[in-house]
Amino acid sequence: MTRKLLFVLLLTSVGFAQSIANRGSTNWNKETANNTSASSSFPGLKTNPANVGAQTPVPVPRPANTNFEDAHSLLCAGSTTKIIWHMQPWFGKSQAGTVTTPNGVLPASNSHIIVGYDQNDPAQIARQVNRMLTAGGYSILLNWYGNRDSKQARNLANSNAITNYLTGCFTTTCPLRMGMMIDKGAFSTACPKGPRNQKKCIITELEALFDYINGHYANKPWYLKRGSKNVVAFFIHEAEWKDTDWNGNNGVWATVKAYTNGYATPFEYWFEDEGDAACWKHVAGEGCYAFMNPPRWDVVKQLQITEGPNYYPGFYHQAKAHPAMAALGMLKAGFDDNNASWGTNRVSARRCGQEFLDTAAIINSNYSRSTQLEFVGIMLNDYEEGTAVESGIDNCLTVSTSVTGNSLHWTINKTDPSFATFATVNRLKIYFSDPVSGTFYTALDNIAPSLTGTQVLTSIIPPGNWKLWVQIVGQPLMMNHLSASGISYSRGQRGRQKPSLGDALGVPISTAGYSAHTTEGLSDRVPRSTNCRP
Repeated sequence: MTRKLLFVLLLTSVGFAQSIANRGSTNWNKETANNTSASSSFPGLKTNPANVGAQTPVPVPRPANTNFEDAHSLLCAGSTTKIIWHMQPWFGKSQAGTVTTPNGVLPASNSHIIVGYDQNDPAQIARQVNRMLTAGGYSILLNWYGNRDSKQARNLANSNAITNYLTGCFTTTCPLRMGMMIDKGAFSTACPKGPRNQKKCIITELEALFDYINGHYANKPWYLKRGSKNVVAFFIHEAEWKDTDWNGNNGVWATVKAYTNGYATPFEYWFEDEGDAACWKHVAGEGCYAFMNPPRWDVVKQLQITEGPNYYPGFYHQAKAHPAMAALGMLKAGFDDNNASWGTNRVSARRCGQEFLDTAAIINSNYSRSTQLEFVGIMLNDYEEGTAVESGIDNCLTVSTSVTGNSLHWTINKTDPSFATFATVNRLKIYFSDPVSGTFYTALDNIAPSLTGTQVLTSIIPPGNWKLWVQIVGQPLMMNHLSASGISYSRGQRGRQKPSLGDALGVPISTAGYSAHTTEGLSDRVPRSTNCRP
C-alpha cells in the first residue's frame, strides 16, 4: 500500500513538472507597469473643478496596465467591422508657451497641452502603431492640417513622421493603413470664417491640399482605400462660412470633386453626421462618420450618451438605409473638453467604462453576422477633449485576496459603487510567484468574473513556497488590476529544505514556463458578445 501511494505521488509530481514545462514566465513589474503608448510621465487630466458631482473627475487617467486584446471581441460574433483609429498629430514635449483652458493656464507645445511625448519621435510612433494593431486596428484616420499654412508646419512635420514610419514597415511588420481627415484649420487662416463668400478661396485651398495628399500620401501602399478609391474625410462645419456656396451646382464641393475625379485614382469623400442626416444626402458624400458633440456640463446629462438619445441609433439606421455609402461608427470612451484651449465645458462621463460598452451595445443591437457595420472608430489620443483611450479606460475596480488552508479567496472591489461593473472585466487570472526571484507563473486563466470567488489550490499550484496573486483582466482597452500584495502559500516542500518527488525521478518540479498573461494579448481571445441582433 505504501509503495502504491508513493507511486501515485510520483506520478502527480511528474504531472506537475510536465504541465509547466512548456510555459513562460512574467513578473510583478510587467503585470503592473504602463504598457500603453501613453507617456509614463503623463499625470492624467482633471475635469473643471466647478463641475460639482462630476462622475469622471479624471477624464483621461494616468496610464496603467491595460488589456490590448482585439477590440472586435466587444462586437457581435463574426464581426468583420474594420477598426479605424482617430489620431491627433500635434503633441510635443518641449514647452513653448502656454494655453488657456477652462481648467486654467497650462504649459503648451505647438499650441497644445503637453502629454509627455513628441509625436514626431519614431519610437513613440512605433509604440502607438503596435498598440493599435494589437487591439485589432485596420487604419488610422489622421486629423490633417495641411501644407499651406506656415502656422501648421509642426503639425505637417509630425504627420509626415507618421507617414514615413508606415512607409518603412507597412509591407513587413506594421500593416496599419492611414487616411487623411482634412481639418478646417488647414485653410481657415487663408479663408477666414464669417459672413462673406469664400468659395473661390476655399476651392483653391482644397485643391492644393488634395494635390499634396495625392502626391505625397495616396501613392503609398498604406494609404486607406475603399474599393478602388482613396479615402479622405473632412472635419469642416460649412455653416461657419455663412455666405459661401458649398453645395450648389457650381459650389465648393461640386468643383473640388470634379477636380479630384481627374486623378488617376479618385478620392471618396466622408463627412461628419451632425445629427440631422444631411451627411447621407451630401452632394459630394460617399460616406459618413459618427462623432461626438455633448452639451455643456450638466450633472444629469453627463450620465447620458449626450449626443442625444437617438444620435448613434439614428446613424446606424441611416447607414443601413444607404448601404452603398461608407459608415464609420464610434466606440466612445467619454468626452470632456476642459483641457482644450477651445473648450466650452462639454462633458460626457466615462462611467467607469460603461460609455465604451454602451456604444458597442448600440452597434450590436443594429448589426449581426449577416448585416455588418463596415467601419468603427476609436479615439486614440485626443487628450484635450477627454476622448483618448491611449492611457487605458479606468473601470474603477480593485481586487483583494486571502488564503484559508488550500483555498484562495478573492473579492472585487468597486472604487465607484454606482458605476463600476463586472461587464468591464474580461476574465480573472491567478498567478503564483517565487518569493525569492519574483518570477510570476500562470496557475489559472479565463476565470469568469464575480464579486467574490474561491479556488482550490491543490490542483493548480505545484509543491513549494509561493506568493499568490489574482488579476482582473479588463475588457479590451480597459485597465487590468493585480492584487496589491502576494499572499504567502506553502504546499509540500521544494528546494533546499527536502528533496522533492520530482528530484527523486530526475524530473525537477520547476516552474520554467508557467505562462504569463500577455498584456499586448493576441493569444487569449475573449468570447464575442452574444447580445446581438438576430
